[in-house]
Amino acid sequence: MRRYSYEEGSTGYNLNPPFGAQLNVTTPNTGPIDPVTGQTVSPVTNITTGFTNPQAALLTSLQPSQIAVSLFDRKGFFPTTANYSFAVQQQLPWTTTLEAAYNGTKGTHILTGWDPNQSYPSADPNSDPASRRPYPNLGMLTYIGGDANSNYNSLQLKLEKRLSSGLAFLVGYTWSHSIDEAPLCTMAGNQGFGDCFRDGHDRNIDRGDSGFDVRQRLTASWQYDLPFGHGRKFGANWNRPVNVVLGGWELTGIQTFQTGTHFTPNSWTDPANSPTYSGIARAQIVGNPYDFSYGQDQQTAAGCPADRQSIECWVNPAAFTLAPAGQFGNAGRNVLVAPGIASVDLGLYKNFEFKEGVKLTFRGEFFNAINHANFGFPGQEVDDPSNFARIRNTTGNPRQIQLALKLSY
Repeated sequence: MRRYSYEEGSTGYNLNPPFGAQLNVTTPNTGPIDPVTGQTVSPVTNITTGFTNPQAALLTSLQPSQIAVSLFDRKGFFPTTANYSFAVQQQLPWTTTLEAAYNGTKGTHILTGWDPNQSYPSADPNSDPASRRPYPNLGMLTYIGGDANSNYNSLQLKLEKRLSSGLAFLVGYTWSHSIDEAPLCTMAGNQGFGDCFRDGHDRNIDRGDSGFDVRQRLTASWQYDLPFGHGRKFGANWNRPVNVVLGGWELTGIQTFQTGTHFTPNSWTDPANSPTYSGIARAQIVGNPYDFSYGQDQQTAAGCPADRQSIECWVNPAAFTLAPAGQFGNAGRNVLVAPGIASVDLGLYKNFEFKEGVKLTFRGEFFNAINHANFGFPGQEVDDPSNFARIRNTTGNPRQIQLALKLSY
């Protein structure tokens, strides 16, 4: 395989120039003879020979499968964001402050990628996808451009208490919504499985919830000096041995609760016969995915209890099917929500004073103290009935306990 790069001017092949392109060209196995047309082609053995007629040599002399083109917008804009916010605060009794804030972000010129040469749908399974491309002499075109937008809006509440009477805490709640038409699958690392453009000719239909959108999130962190021991509310007159054992303990905690992120019901089968940028199609939604009052036979066949949501059927499998022949599935991007997260971490601390300058510190830390299972994404492919809608993994760790002693002198 030989790689050639060139920039096309305003008189080149009509792909809305000017644009930049990189082409990976595979020389035909028969050498200078096109195996399809049987005609002699311009030699492309090395870049120094040049292209006598670039369009003839690259666009007509080779098979479409031998040309992979990456396009980028030479006049593209840098991605930009605009942030705006305002907040009000109110002082409350007991050294406590309440704050309410609005925060918003507008993103423009976000980089995305799609195939502008994607085949138009066809109900004929024998129809050659290459013949239905806007530029049938080319294969897939990987276009990278800053054409997407996003917006984020949130209500943020914060309740904070400064340390007094042995207690301090910070509680935050956020209701937010992030919307974009910039699927994660076009970003570095291909993080968003199935979170991609389905129709490269109508990308606006994939404007929807961001793959990382978390609608509600509550966090709380706190510290409480237990009121037992010398200098505290109870036990001020305890003798030294009792105070060493029972007095001076400190309890801390961090709790996090949030709703789940979003995902898209997909299909490895492509009834539209229109290969997409990410190589995966969309499902057809025929009912309410969260209503389990119908389709009991399909729920039972899937091995899950009927009439209710479970990890075996996170959504009702009866609500999904393959798209009709020649059509894209009607499932929107990120229309389903995965399980949320609940995390409770606790800490227990105490300093043992033996004499001046000598101190032993005990630390007990309990991560996921309630041993709550946080579930991962369910299966997303409707043509995989043994896994679709079924959750088979968890995220995070089970309960972990860490104990430590530190001697200072």
